[in-house]
Amino acid sequence: MVDVVGTAAAIIAVLQVSYSTISACWEYGVGVKNATNDANTVRHAVQDVRTVLESLLDLVQNNDSPSVTRVETLVKLKERGGSLDICKSILEDIEEKMQPHKGLRAAKDALIWPLRGEGLRKSLTSLEQIKGTLNLALTTDQTYGPLLSIPQDPSAKTI
Repeated sequence: MVDVVGTAAAIIAVLQVSYSTISACWEYGVGVKNATNDANTVRHAVQDVRTVLESLLDLVQNNDSPSVTRVETLVKLKERGGSLDICKSILEDIEEKMQPHKGLRAAKDALIWPLRGEGLRKSLTSLEQIKGTLNLALTTDQTYGPLLSIPQDPSAKTI
């Protein structure tokens, strides 16, 4: 049997990290003078991923298809090292970089955006790739899922 509850739980876990990452980006953008534009860019990228995750969660939770094949693609996303796992790691990394520090580290953070340059591009590229994979899983299910749940007529002849 397909683990729908486990899949929903995995998506919810990534959603929770996305919410805290968005919050951290917003706080950092407010607190660091020159980081506002980059913080907004990262925040919007995380929001885009979150939107896809919410659609996936809705699909998993509202799957009324008698065919378990419909959600098998989505279940594969939660496997260890799968797209949800990778997405969660990327978001946690971004959030960690946004956390306020104390002492000299706080002074440095106030002057330097922690995701500037290559770090920002790499994080955004990774998020975009994961979003594409999640979107593909969503599209695959929405395209082929209804076809898989149509009962087959045993008397129908194949060509």
